[in-house]
Amino acid sequence: MAMFGLQIFLLLTAYYLLKTVREPLILLWGIWGLHGQELKVYATSAQALLLLGLLPLYARLASRVRRLVLIRVTLIGFVVALALFIVLGLNGVPIAAPFYMWLGIVSLLGVAQFWSLAVDVYSREAGERLFGVIAIGGSAGAIVGAQLAHRLIGRLGIYGLMVIAAALYALALVVVTVIDRAATGARAAAERIAPAAPRTRGVFSLVMRDRYLLLIGALLIVANLVNTQGEFILADAVKIHAEGFPASERQEIIGRFYGGFYGAVNALALLVQAFLVARVLKRGGTRWALFLLPWVAFGGYGAIALAPSLAVIAIAKLAENSFDYSLETTVEQTLFLPTTREIKYTGKATVDTVCVRLGDMVAGVMVMVSLHVLSLSRRGVAVANLMLVAVWLAIAIAIARRHRTLAGDRPPARAPVRRPVRVAPEIIPGAPERT
Repeated sequence: MAMFGLQIFLLLTAYYLLKTVREPLILLWGIWGLHGQELKVYATSAQALLLLGLLPLYARLASRVRRLVLIRVTLIGFVVALALFIVLGLNGVPIAAPFYMWLGIVSLLGVAQFWSLAVDVYSREAGERLFGVIAIGGSAGAIVGAQLAHRLIGRLGIYGLMVIAAALYALALVVVTVIDRAATGARAAAERIAPAAPRTRGVFSLVMRDRYLLLIGALLIVANLVNTQGEFILADAVKIHAEGFPASERQEIIGRFYGGFYGAVNALALLVQAFLVARVLKRGGTRWALFLLPWVAFGGYGAIALAPSLAVIAIAKLAENSFDYSLETTVEQTLFLPTTREIKYTGKATVDTVCVRLGDMVAGVMVMVSLHVLSLSRRGVAVANLMLVAVWLAIAIAIARRHRTLAGDRPPARAPVRRPVRVAPEIIPGAPERT
């Protein structure tokens, strides 16, 4: 368990280092006259298209090599790509857009692959007991990576941070080898030498013909829609708040707010991960934990609909994001514990990457429609999110039912209703019969 926690810590620390590198690249370099947020929108759409071509190749590799080889190839690919970006960037080649697209794929595929290994190694009972503890490493890695980047970027520059991230991925290669060799038992030995996943007719056909995967994909998309529209509500409130200050101070006001907000989100997410998630999964299990975040979101957007002030919006988003980064992320992994290896390695990678990026694209369109077509206010967007949360809850109910079937759990049988037995009256000789 400790090695799994170290592995996710290394992956998330490296990602947050590179996430800090991404921002100056995308804002200052650009490509074809595009910069900043506009370039991000197009690059995110391009990520989805790249994943459509990449995932079939990934599935083919997973069906031919052992799981350790699959993970090694992926991590070595991350290191080689970083070395290439460093060489190209130092020679003046514009790497902003390619780096943005690459990092978006890495952030999804690397974490999805880590959890594929975890759900393959642990049984459902052990996973529900331990995943909440293992994920503490990820929460800690996010905080450490962001703080390291903040402190070191002035000294080392963006390419120095890339070198550190590459070293972390190299260390992760060693850790994953230890994890794979530490798995014991006849079943673990057989899975260690077998291909990571059996051959499939196609990664997308696998998702389309498996209702459970479809439901999980729908859950990811709807949750992403709710979160993105919530981010729009928060950004609009912060912008209007900053307009009350002189123009020279607005950038500082916005930066100070978001710096404090993200710091609070990461700190609260770590507390939730450390003290709540494992207990929730141990006592209530995956199916019960699946409903906590949508109810947190429902309460938050209900409060925003009633009083859409900056303070209310910030508190609602603080609760939603912290539970999303901790509890929901862990629960989404435990959903795959009772599935087959094909779904754990191939189906999971497809759902965790394509559905998330499709959710980003749909969310962008919905925000544009809400803002420019329907002209919704903050209260209007919050009400729209309440309706989306209702859809979210319906999907969660369907997933919980399917999970019960896959896990082989049966609802507790009802106790038989005992009806009073009529006893024929004893006939006493000489006594009159009752009519």
